[in-house]
Amino acid sequence: MSDELIHVLGQRPACTGSGMYLQACYKEAEKRGYDQKVIAAAQQGSGRSDCEDFRDDFLPVEFMSDQLPFPIFGMSDNMPYRSRTYASLKAEEKSRILDLYLNRIEKAASELTDPVILCHHLWLVTAAAARRFDNYRVIGISHGTGLRQVQKNPRFAGEVKEGAANLDRIFALNRHQQRQIAERLDYDPGKIVVTGLGYNLSSFFFPTEEDLEKRHRRKRSEIVYVGKLSRQLEQVDDLWFLEDEKYRRAVKSLSWSGVFRRLEQHF
Repeated sequence: MSDELIHVLGQRPACTGSGMYLQACYKEAEKRGYDQKVIAAAQQGSGRSDCEDFRDDFLPVEFMSDQLPFPIFGMSDNMPYRSRTYASLKAEEKSRILDLYLNRIEKAASELTDPVILCHHLWLVTAAAARRFDNYRVIGISHGTGLRQVQKNPRFAGEVKEGAANLDRIFALNRHQQRQIAERLDYDPGKIVVTGLGYNLSSFFFPTEEDLEKRHRRKRSEIVYVGKLSRQLEQVDDLWFLEDEKYRRAVKSLSWSGVFRRLEQHF
């Protein structure tokens, strides 16, 4: 098992769910003594503020720069920073982005011995890395939006499927996503590992018996939402999920430490 990791992300690492996932992986690996590098997007000076926890290991891919004179391409249509959609991506722009990412990965690998390359999102950068670095163990991590992009932008689907075929493993967040990956990318389901989402123990923890008793005595409902809210959102009109029993059930999950141990078994 390797004790070196290269994390690869096509988005800014401090502004998206996948970026939070990357940071959680980095912190857990750091506790276990891994040597690490992080390759992720930056633009207009965001690199310094986005990498507080891994500044010494950060190799940014700078957008809005001389090499990439355009914004980051977002995995969602609306991003919390300036971005463009992949529907507008031109061939020459794609070539520039992939070349720069592959060069950064090569530089990171040259500073390590035998790293595992963890690529976030089953999309263009991950596909290119899996094709190029067949001498390393390359693992793809699905966050769902890559599968959505395959459907929204089918002109890239063949390229992504071809590259994904070279991945040693794919980590999926749940079993539904596992089935989607196998179907949409024609990928061996036996090589897809369901890891779960993970949660931060410093922010979320189970209540004590005393806490539960106090809540019971209050006799009022409490709602906790954990997830994304668009900065453009002005109000929540329809809490449809409260009507469905399956969404009211307690969700069994693992802490980030538990999720990372599950990932680590496949390094």
